[in-house]
Amino acid sequence: MMTPSNFRETPGIEKRDDATVVSELPPDSNNGVNGELEQVVDYWNAHLNSTQFLGDSPIEEGSPEFFAEIEAGFERFPYKAGLFDHIAQLPGGKLLEIGCGLGNDLCQIARRGLDATGIDIAPRAVELAQQHLASRDLKATVMRANCEDLPFASDSFDIVYSSGVIQHTPNIKAAAAEILRVLRPGGTLVIILYHRYSWFNLLSKLTRTNVEFADADAPIIRTFSKGQLRQLFRTATDLKITMEHFRPSPTVRKGALGALFNRVFVPCYGFMPECVIRPFGWHAVVIGNKAHTK
Repeated sequence: MMTPSNFRETPGIEKRDDATVVSELPPDSNNGVNGELEQVVDYWNAHLNSTQFLGDSPIEEGSPEFFAEIEAGFERFPYKAGLFDHIAQLPGGKLLEIGCGLGNDLCQIARRGLDATGIDIAPRAVELAQQHLASRDLKATVMRANCEDLPFASDSFDIVYSSGVIQHTPNIKAAAAEILRVLRPGGTLVIILYHRYSWFNLLSKLTRTNVEFADADAPIIRTFSKGQLRQLFRTATDLKITMEHFRPSPTVRKGALGALFNRVFVPCYGFMPECVIRPFGWHAVVIGNKAHTK
């Protein structure tokens, strides 16, 4: 199993005394960049994705109750069921998920009969994703890998899927290039990233609330406008970008700002119509195809 030091050195990073600055990004899209790959690995190994939704009750990691609670968090993102149904209808059916975490989305994909492979940079996430699949009697390949340097031959997959992952990697241009490299000509990418002009991003700044976990945010977090996403995936064809949202849950933040969020915003949001909230959703869903070679 690879350790962080075994990963290929990431290009496009200029080291300064006070921070690490990613220089190969679309203009204005490197907000919040202050970490490197090893810091990213350490953070996500300690902060397993989806465990932020478990609540306060102690649950043994890897237990049936643990995976049941993790799967319950899937209900926070109601648009994903339809998205996976769409993915299941795409030709080929050989899928790579980048950043599979604990395997929540990977289980949903495997249930739909796709030939799925999941990768994650955090070794503990890979172990638990394998346990998650086994506990549900589902089959998929899970391995540790770096999205900036995928260990697959070119044109290997019909579909590449990733949800809320590559905005955390130091060299996101390298990750985008790798996604298109491993796709077969005509294959489809489905990539979910963070939308800059969203209610969630605005509120996190106004209330000074962390985006990821309450105790600490990830070393690198980027948000994007539609224009920046089109630039990032500019070599893809038939590119479509839509915004999706999720229903907010109360924050653990205390004080006046926390009370305002929990007692005013959360209940009011539930009454807002879809046409109003969706354009300002936190999730930007990018769907496109790899161009056929001439």
